[in-house]
Amino acid sequence: MLTEKDYCDYDTCVALKELGYPLTSKEVRYEDKAVFVPGVLLYSAQKWLREEKKIVVLVGFDFCPITSEIVYNWVIVVNGNTAKKSSYTYDYFEEALSKGIKEAVKILKENETIHK
Repeated sequence: MLTEKDYCDYDTCVALKELGYPLTSKEVRYEDKAVFVPGVLLYSAQKWLREEKKIVVLVGFDFCPITSEIVYNWVIVVNGNTAKKSSYTYDYFEEALSKGIKEAVKILKENETIHK
């Protein structure tokens, strides 16, 4: 079952569209009115970045001995090389993926020729 955690936030959707992502809108109900908002699944953004922009966003996990729980982090790979790693760990896979996608978008916006 999909929840809002499975989607990119509004700012990321707008940035993806600016980079060429084929953005569509989804209808949501707000105060009994239909409102159309951009809806990009994290997986779809991850796949598009990988296939179209040649930027791979990976999510890894580790065991946190302090809390005895699994934590997640992200890594961005460009042209087979690690471009950036998260310096923070996240409690949820989707949160780490979302942050990794945001960082990949930021990298692309700073240097749109990075994938060539």
